[in-house]
Amino acid sequence: MERKLYTYKDIEELVIQYKEGSREAAGELFKAFAGFIAKYANFLKFGILGRRDRDLSGLIHLLCPKGDSTKARLGLIREAIRSYEYEDIVGELNILFLKSVAQFKTVESKLGGNIPFAGYLYAYFKFMVKRWIDQRLVDVMNTVKLVELNDNEREMQILEDTKKFEIQFSGSRPALDNITRWILHLYYTKGLQDREIGKIIRVSGNWICGQRRAALKKLHDLGMDQVEDIIHQQIIQNPSH
Repeated sequence: MERKLYTYKDIEELVIQYKEGSREAAGELFKAFAGFIAKYANFLKFGILGRRDRDLSGLIHLLCPKGDSTKARLGLIREAIRSYEYEDIVGELNILFLKSVAQFKTVESKLGGNIPFAGYLYAYFKFMVKRWIDQRLVDVMNTVKLVELNDNEREMQILEDTKKFEIQFSGSRPALDNITRWILHLYYTKGLQDREIGKIIRVSGNWICGQRRAALKKLHDLGMDQVEDIIHQQIIQNPSH
């Protein structure tokens, strides 16, 4: 079957028709941007990244804060969406795509003329995807809270104290992301083993072990000597039970 080529004008007209309620226009837009959506799905599910792909490079930049390990962060994200089949991810991206269409407004370019929908999508879609991924990561954290962390106030205080401790040594920002901090908390405060933590948040024990060791190395690299002793001391001062 010969693939239809869509011009900028075709796409602009389809966007207008969709915003007026045309389902047929939505179908045509999906066809026009099928490769674009598949590119994101292939990256999220399988880690496929094309050379010089500015879209996905921009997404990686958004997902991986400066100073964090890109490989570890992307591994965490893939674990957070591991339960999604490829078709599920495409479905979620399709929803984000339609939301992007609905939010599109004609804006004049600084270079003259209006910004085409395709240009807007390439610039904007990665922010939509990041927001969706951030919510999946929050869901993982909430799973930990619901299953293991019912002593809320005291345990949350330990986590906040740990964050302040990291800031003290790094000089500007916490050294760890929140999920890594939860892992250390479950390991040291709750006494759970890597395999047990992995079952709670649906990842392998080996992956948990790798995250925990990487976190301790990061803290040591900041000059926090005897990190494990310090954490244990915090637990003695703030017993969970």
